[in-house]
Amino acid sequence: PGPVRPLAGNEPRPPPLPIAVRSRTAEARLERDGGTLLARERLVSSSDGTGSLERTLEAGCYRFDLLAEPATLRREAYELTVLPDVAGPASVVSVERGDGLDAAVSVCAADTARLAVDFAGAPARSPVWVMSARWAFPEGLPEAWGSGVRARVAAVLRRHGVRVFGSPVDQALGVQGSTLMPVAVEPGACYVGVLAALEGRPLGLALAAAPGGIVSHNHGGLEGDGTLVSFCARSETRALIEADARGSAVIWIFAMWQTGRLSLGEELVR
Repeated sequence: PGPVRPLAGNEPRPPPLPIAVRSRTAEARLERDGGTLLARERLVSSSDGTGSLERTLEAGCYRFDLLAEPATLRREAYELTVLPDVAGPASVVSVERGDGLDAAVSVCAADTARLAVDFAGAPARSPVWVMSARWAFPEGLPEAWGSGVRARVAAVLRRHGVRVFGSPVDQALGVQGSTLMPVAVEPGACYVGVLAALEGRPLGLALAAAPGGIVSHNHGGLEGDGTLVSFCARSETRALIEADARGSAVIWIFAMWQTGRLSLGEELVR
């Protein structure tokens, strides 16, 4: 029958591209996503491949790409990992792992905050380059919420690539368990609802919207601290929102914004 092809997961990784190519690619991606590039920084890992960086953040959303540079271009088994820690009104958007030599952290800060990122798994005593960019803090988040709440909701919006404008048309606070919330909607209007954990230890948040029997739903996954759902009303003036929060001593905020309108005569696909 011939030789058996090895499983994809067992195939060796190709040698890494030169750091100049990888850094240009990372910066081009940040600019393409609308970020303002910040200064590039060169760190050096310790003898065990670890290290750290610290930043003072002003209001905004940030992404930090860490690119480890091996001493040679040979195929080596590296697994760069990052562990972020924020102090102040900031919330982690995402932590990403790349091809073994890349990792990234994204955060949103509603006011001045501190970010510390520990990394491990880099080649020993080798350069680790940091490419970073900043985006404006999302609009539409009421100052009355306070900076901590605004940072948590901003992180959920940023994670899903959603922008909102104006004031929320509805908002609520709740606790763990399942909660049903009837909300007023306009016929033909489209909305996004956001659920974000404020306190406690969430082990998963889920959100569903049911205007006129058409259910839209989303969940934040295990240990997710927030999620959102988008939906449109046809002829309805009420929609039913269901928030489900699992974990310990969870307190959450729900907020909903109108994001647009259906075209005249447009129907939703069931």
